[in-house]
Amino acid sequence: YPLPIVIPEDRDLVRDIMTRMLGREKGNDLPFRYLNASGEVRWAAISWNPVFDSEGDPLGVRASIRDTTERRQAEELVRLSEQKHRMLFEKSPLGMVHFAKDGAILNSNPSMAQLMGSTQEEINGFNLATDASSQDLIDALLAALKGETSLFEDKYTSVTGGVTRELRVLFNPLDQGAEATEVIAIFEDVTERK
Repeated sequence: YPLPIVIPEDRDLVRDIMTRMLGREKGNDLPFRYLNASGEVRWAAISWNPVFDSEGDPLGVRASIRDTTERRQAEELVRLSEQKHRMLFEKSPLGMVHFAKDGAILNSNPSMAQLMGSTQEEINGFNLATDASSQDLIDALLAALKGETSLFEDKYTSVTGGVTRELRVLFNPLDQGAEATEVIAIFEDVTERK
């Protein structure tokens, strides 16, 4: 098969696609890279269906190829952004928690586990809105779950680890003003400062 515009690394893939097309298989959105007229590497996706006559004999293949470069680039930007935010979350020296709309902890970082004298496994899934040892902390989280930024600053004893610390906790709703929203919170040990 002459494949001059397909980049060399993807030529075997495109040969396989062509073989499958001729073999009367159906294919959907198979990606490959090619060079456009100005020599720029672009992404494309090919989809095809075999076409048969009324007696079931093959007539050919109906195929469509579309450029997916912008979509690929957008997906890569999202992936890099998520990777960067994940690293910031995991490496933060402050306790970081992602709460579900009901107050259950979806995710926490290692600093949070250390702060609570616990493990991430014990913290993740814990519902702070119903099971915290401080009503003021519960109230601050409930306000955030209703879309309001809120602050808790007081002594708190960890239910999962039993340690008591002076905490400053900033609750940030992901959907400001929404009645039910997920929340990101930053937990800081302010015992020494107090």
